Parts: sequence; C-alpha cells; structure tokens
Amino acid sequence: MIIVVDAYNLLRSIPPYKKNISDKERAHFIAQLSAYGRRKGHKIVIVFDGGSHEWPFKEHLKVATVVYSGIHESADDYIKVYIESHHTKDLLLVSSDAELNQWAERLNIPSIDSPAFYDLLHQEL
Repeated sequence: MIIVVDAYNLLRSIPPYKKNISDKERAHFIAQLSAYGRRKGHKIVIVFDGGSHEWPFKEHLKVATVVYSGIHESADDYIKVYIESHHTKDLLLVSSDAELNQWAERLNIPSIDSPAFYDLLHQEL
C-alpha cells in the first residue's frame, strides 16, 4: 500500500497543535512515518507545502518519499495530481481536508482523517 500524507495537515493535528513547525519537529515526524512504513510494509509519500525550490522537490528515503511542493503549487495540488496519476494502485490518503477527501472519494481512494491516523501511528510506535 502507498500511504499519501498531507503532512502539515497531520502535523498540525498532533498536540500541542502548533502553527509553526520546526525543522527538528519535521525531521522527527518524517522518522516516525518512515518507521511506521517499515513496520507495516507500506510505502509512505509525505507531502509538505512549500520548500526552498521553485517546483516540487523529492527526497527518497528507504520506505518514504518526502515531497516539498515548491512555491508554484500547494501540497493539496500536488496530492491531487499524485493520487489521480496513481489511482489504480493501492492508495490511502491521510488528510482532514474535505476537498482532498472528496477528490480521493471521486477516484475510489479511501482516506482517513489526520487525528485518526495519528492514533494508529502512535499505537504502532
């Protein structure tokens, strides 16, 4: 399975619910998702808004791909294109964004809201 994570949507649903996320917190979050992917045998695609590049930039880790959407598109836009182009694969979307969840539903891709997924992640780790 490929789990596509709306990264800031998930990060901002984790107590203490911060608006600004530090580089250290982001790195810890990526490590947690990678560990979850290894344990469960899933590929994880972690999509963040922004980044230092003009266009989407990807970092490939062992079981995770970290994507920064760049300055020309949002993480939501990137996720829509990604799930549309991979809709025939076994995907799961992690986001509490209603528009993204409707987009996934239109493509028959299941989704789980961020707090519910965080509970699963936390229980597993």
